[in-house]
Amino acid sequence: MVADREARGLTLPTAGPEARQAGSAFLNPHVTHEQAAAVRAAGGPIHTDVQGVVRASSGWLLAQCGYQPGIRLADGVFCSSYRVLTVTVRDGAAADDVALVLHTMAARVLTAFGVRLHPEIVAMGI
Repeated sequence: MVADREARGLTLPTAGPEARQAGSAFLNPHVTHEQAAAVRAAGGPIHTDVQGVVRASSGWLLAQCGYQPGIRLADGVFCSSYRVLTVTVRDGAAADDVALVLHTMAARVLTAFGVRLHPEIVAMGI
């Protein structure tokens, strides 16, 4: 699995500013057939999972809302320089900052596409 993820550029360094991350910030959301059609019309990817659920790409939705690799989201909180969907933290970041960033990102996607993102990151004690 690790070799497959490395081959697809889905792993991050074990040291340096990109190392402090929790993986993908959001699950690929379930979408209605109408939402899927709108995402496809805008050039976005849609897939059907093994249970037959239609899903959109969280990373693509976030990119369409202006999020880009490497951008600063809050004090010490950034999109990974490798991909929008991974949020990294650096000195100065607090758990509340990450929680607010995730809420803001999801709210922008909801406003723009009517699609609700659900965090993949499990928050403990926040």
